Parts: sequence; structure tokens; C-alpha cells
Amino acid sequence: MKIRLISFILILFILPICNGCKNYTANSKTTNKIIPIIDYVCINSYPHDMTSFTEGFLIHNGSLFESTGAFKEFPQTKSLFGIVDLKTGNIDTKVEIDKVKYCGEGITFLNGKVFQLTYKTKVGFIYDAISLVLRCF
Repeated sequence: MKIRLISFILILFILPICNGCKNYTANSKTTNKIIPIIDYVCINSYPHDMTSFTEGFLIHNGSLFESTGAFKEFPQTKSLFGIVDLKTGNIDTKVEIDKVKYCGEGITFLNGKVFQLTYKTKVGFIYDAISLVLRCF
């Protein structure tokens, strides 16, 4: 009799909890949210050198810099960075690294220096930001 009474009381407490679970799904909170629509306007478009394997874009002192990477599988590519001519899409190369040894990644300007990363080799290059002379790697 005592066991039946305890079982009955447990069932009375558990049923309301389980009923609440039936109506809940993992996505019920996210499906009710409205996804915002973000407006945009295309102001202009510019040509791009299709042989460039772009790794990054950076605006510095009013110029658009592009850094590119090169892979052995794509002989037309180069690992370089320079200023993009917005009329032609060509890059005025400022620095080019040996594509046999390194695949160039992104660059950044900081405290009078340019930092360039490479892919897989875990090597970075630091240049003087004005002369672009290699300072160390």
C-alpha cells in the first residue's frame, strides 16, 4: 500500500513536467524569430586580375592593397602584395616572395611595419611600411 501511494504521488508530479516537454522542440525558440533583411546598395564594381589568388584586401593611406598566394598547381599565380589599380584591376607589386617556398596570405600595417603571413610554412615576414624593405622573418 505504501509503495503504491509513493508511486501515485511520483506520477502526479512527473506528468505535468512531461506534458510541458511535449510542446517544446529545440527549434521552437529560433523558428519564431524573424530574420532581419539587410539592405545594401552596390555603389561601383571594379575589374580584378583573374590570375590573382586573393588572400586579403586592405585599405591603407587611401590605397587598396591586395595580398595573394601561389600554389604549385597553379603556375600563373604569384605570392605578392601591392596596390590595386582600380581602373585595370592589376596589382602594382610591392613585394613578391618565392612561391616555391611560401604561399603568401594576408598582410596588415601596424606601427610603421607591414606583417605578411604565409600558409602552412608558419613563416611571417616583417617589412618597413614606407620602404617595404624586409626587416626580419
